[in-house]
Amino acid sequence: MMQEDAKLRFFSCFAKNGRESVYGNNSAFMVNDDNILIIDVGKLAARRIDSTNILKGMKKAFLILTHEHRDHLEGVPYLSKLCKSTGTELYLVLPDNIAIIVLRIENKLKALGFEKYETAQPADVAQAMNLKSIEFEPMIHHLQNEQSITSAIIMTQQNGLKLVYATDHYDKGFVDKTIADPLLGRFYTVGTHREPGETQSHMPIRELIDVIPTIQRPDTTIMHMTSEVVVPAKIAGFHTADELLYQVPFRPLADPSKYQQLLTIYNGTKNPSRENPLKHQLYPVRHF
Repeated sequence: MMQEDAKLRFFSCFAKNGRESVYGNNSAFMVNDDNILIIDVGKLAARRIDSTNILKGMKKAFLILTHEHRDHLEGVPYLSKLCKSTGTELYLVLPDNIAIIVLRIENKLKALGFEKYETAQPADVAQAMNLKSIEFEPMIHHLQNEQSITSAIIMTQQNGLKLVYATDHYDKGFVDKTIADPLLGRFYTVGTHREPGETQSHMPIRELIDVIPTIQRPDTTIMHMTSEVVVPAKIAGFHTADELLYQVPFRPLADPSKYQQLLTIYNGTKNPSRENPLKHQLYPVRHF
């Protein structure tokens, strides 16, 4: 049985103008016995892996890299050192069916001076993590750049239900297809900004609200959030990844109706990313 009950937890889940600002992005993980699966590792996530000492007692660490952007892989050298100090074998898992992403990841790792590493095949990782399979699927990252792509991770559990992890993307077609899948168990997706037009490289929460039916929103986890997204996402009925932060304090509001009150305050701010009073009410800052 999975110690995390086949659910992902997060080392970091906010975008750079949220509370976590030092290449935080989203970095998720799950544990099965003495194996740990990590998805992406920026600098902040690597520091948190160190401070939480989660690698202690782990025999193998499998690191999935979804694409080449630095906030997703710049913590790899740090993680490698941590694994050596704990006697944990580190294996990189690349989206081997998407050649262009693999090439870009390899080039970025080389630029970081990290050229020698062991890799693992998705089928072997799935077996180690008590999953039926792990697959990758390309997604559009930037609407105006067809060369900008990233990879989604489809993890099928032993019960047949899928955990779909869609990192940085702006791919409406992928979202439509995912939520229509009758075997979908949980959908993890970026919802970085509030409205269309604020970005062309990350899905905004407004479009997710328009596309994802109310009944499916509690099983949809929003990650890579900016500070102004959290309250609207919760009011709309989505689950948010901040509640899955590993060993980071989180104090949710006891009365859900207060979210509406806070949203009123939030809507009155001129610059939510800088003046938003919700950040300190919802998320007490903890530095590592």
